Amino acid sequence: ALSASQNQGVWFVRSRSEDLVLKLVSHDRRRPPSLIEGECVQRLAREHPDIVNDRAVAFPHKILRILDKGVRRWDLIVMSRAPGQILATTIGNKWYGGRVEELMVILEKVGSCLGAFHRRYGKNHGDMAPQNVFYDDKTGLVTLIDLGGMGCKTADSDVEHFTASLRQLAGCYGPRLALE
Repeated sequence: ALSASQNQGVWFVRSRSEDLVLKLVSHDRRRPPSLIEGECVQRLAREHPDIVNDRAVAFPHKILRILDKGVRRWDLIVMSRAPGQILATTIGNKWYGGRVEELMVILEKVGSCLGAFHRRYGKNHGDMAPQNVFYDDKTGLVTLIDLGGMGCKTADSDVEHFTASLRQLAGCYGPRLALE
């Protein structure tokens, strides 16, 4: 999967009509195209044209190529901001707020969203972890973000990776989280 260390920065901006996320990623031609996020996103749009309008994913609108002395060095990925907040924050809020049953319902929604994603696209997300999922408490909408590694070979399935991520969170929130 792609590494977050490729991110050179992330910014949140408001346009006249929507909230946007701008993500600057390196474009290193020495890497295979399957490991260059901008290339991966463009390939996904060609292979799965419907993904661009899928409400369950935050898919980029545009990729701007940034040159340095005529050489492409970075890509600025522009996408709509997913509604709600990052799932890791939601987990902490529900857990510490004593709302464990609510949290379990949310995790079931995440599982349903991921299952539907797999059925639609036949591929793993590639980095399925609470920091790459948004949850909107008001609407119950689950949105998957950071799809740059989608379809890349990974050692673990999305479910295995997500479960391992939850176990890591349990190290912070207490072992009972892993048991719930």
